[in-house]
Amino acid sequence: SSRARTREKELQPLQTAKSAGEEEKEADDASDSKSECMACMTEQQAEKLKPNDKIDHRDDVGRFLLAVITEKQDSFLKIHYEGWEIKWDVWSNFTTDLHRFAVAGSISKS
Repeated sequence: SSRARTREKELQPLQTAKSAGEEEKEADDASDSKSECMACMTEQQAEKLKPNDKIDHRDDVGRFLLAVITEKQDSFLKIHYEGWEIKWDVWSNFTTDLHRFAVAGSISKS
């Protein structure tokens, strides 16, 4: 109906404005990520990690948290986030996810 099309057109500017706001937030998030990555480990540093070493690790929602390595299998490290239950432990591959690894305390707010 023409009434539905009119309502759709009224909503378009609001949706466009929201998208522009989202783009600004994404740009801010990207610049935050770039500055955080300046503290990221090199592959050589990550290769030396072993169980009981502490690191800052980027979780699945993008936050850097203080963590401890609990296991190592080649380039895979099992990560335990300090203060979190073990159900949140993750395996992370430092050769493919190096951007998730940083020196302990360099980014996390612990």
